[in-house]
Amino acid sequence: MRKSRTAHAQGAGALLSVLTLTAALGNLATATSAAAVPTLTSSITPTPVSACGVLVTPGRYVLTTNLGPVPGNCLVVSAPNVALDLAGHTLTGMMLGASAGVELLPGAVHATVESTQPGGAVRAFHAGIQDYASNAVIEGPYLLLTDNVGAGVYLYRVTASLVQDAHLSGNHHFGANIQQSRDVVLRDDQVDGNAVYGIWAQSSMVSQLTQDRIDNSGLAGIYLGCSDTANLQDVGCRPSDGSLIEGNVLVNNGPLGIAIADQSLANQVDGNTATADTRAGLWDENFMCAGLSLPPNSWRQNTGSRNQSASATCIG
Repeated sequence: MRKSRTAHAQGAGALLSVLTLTAALGNLATATSAAAVPTLTSSITPTPVSACGVLVTPGRYVLTTNLGPVPGNCLVVSAPNVALDLAGHTLTGMMLGASAGVELLPGAVHATVESTQPGGAVRAFHAGIQDYASNAVIEGPYLLLTDNVGAGVYLYRVTASLVQDAHLSGNHHFGANIQQSRDVVLRDDQVDGNAVYGIWAQSSMVSQLTQDRIDNSGLAGIYLGCSDTANLQDVGCRPSDGSLIEGNVLVNNGPLGIAIADQSLANQVDGNTATADTRAGLWDENFMCAGLSLPPNSWRQNTGSRNQSASATCIG
């Protein structure tokens, strides 16, 4: 999951052809502001996509057929302001390393990936959608990210990307992995059957994880920390501070429902329900939810069993 951006871009260039837009896209080629982001409901006719490739020009694209199985990346977005609609089709990989069904390169700011028709899916890659671009939007309700080796969606060093109303199911490690990012929002997602964590915020700041339904994870439903084995004694890594975890419903997520590792502080955990976990629904490894450098974690109006060793009395 820590492959370099350059390696991904080179792999895409070696494997994939380049798709181009028609002149009808007009001044969208130079649009860079948020106000100029094309949407899948705009009047501009989308460019059909019928093969894996690199989307190098801003605009709207629509998938017209199922693609794969492919050994590497399928669709790579390098331009800003791209809106990609799977339109009910499936991208399929071959479960190989450093592969993504859709990869958003750092320059692909303000990208949108969705499926406006039922049946849209990305499966059997290392990451279903790999986001290196800030201000991306990845959304359902018809987008399924499943059976991927690493994560359904992987967000790395991004700011203010949004994953909304998507279905992250049956991935071999994580539903969503937020790594070294800031202000990422996961909202109203269905996250189920992922082998390690439902949602993992790793060395990330000010995440917002709200109104998600998270079921049947292997080790934890929501985890703020650095270990991929739910070792809550985090050392030698940057903590995950200042996040909001609110209004989520978590059921049967292995040992832990919501878990915050030591050194991760100033997080607000409000109004969540975590049930049917084998160890505790609500867990804070920081003694009395506090540390030395930042305000303590705040737990309010949550439902679920508390860890009894370190923080039972400060988890509300």
